Amino acid sequence: TVTEWEIREIHLGSLHAGPLTIHQIDGGHGGHPVVGLDVLGVGSWQLDPGSGSLTTDLPTISGSEFVSATNGHLLTEMRWSNAVASALWDTGAGITLIDRHFARTHPHLFKPTGSTRATDITGAHSDVELAYAQDYEIEGVSFAGHIVAITDLPEVPEHIDAAIGFPTIVQARWTVDLPSRRWRIEL
Repeated sequence: TVTEWEIREIHLGSLHAGPLTIHQIDGGHGGHPVVGLDVLGVGSWQLDPGSGSLTTDLPTISGSEFVSATNGHLLTEMRWSNAVASALWDTGAGITLIDRHFARTHPHLFKPTGSTRATDITGAHSDVELAYAQDYEIEGVSFAGHIVAITDLPEVPEHIDAAIGFPTIVQARWTVDLPSRRWRIEL
């Protein structure tokens, strides 16, 4: 069950957004709130998983320009020496997802490790394959390989081969300025 709430404004540090429609998804205890691009997209911020902080009100950064999906999400690439995956950066993903077709096309990059029962943000359950992904780069920054989920990714909003989730995001400090379409990744 999804309940919609209309709120006049929301403040997250120096980020101010509104009016907004927010959604409460019934799913029992253990649910995690998700702050979306409707709030994060109004300014610059830095996500530092190492210190457990989100800093707002940053000056315009001088990092790389990023591409936005039609829904505003950040698009980038995961690069191996012999393959490139189009990827969506998704701070709400608990695991990095790799599209089944991409994994089958590049089996040398993924070592199967079994499967698990997964739950999405709506509470729906499904079985997914797990694999260990080899080290890769994003924007020239090296990331250590880790367990990924192999699944069928939707073609919405654009075709993507991967959704970059928490096991990748936790490895770096991410400074993002959505209005100027720039970001910087630091280890």
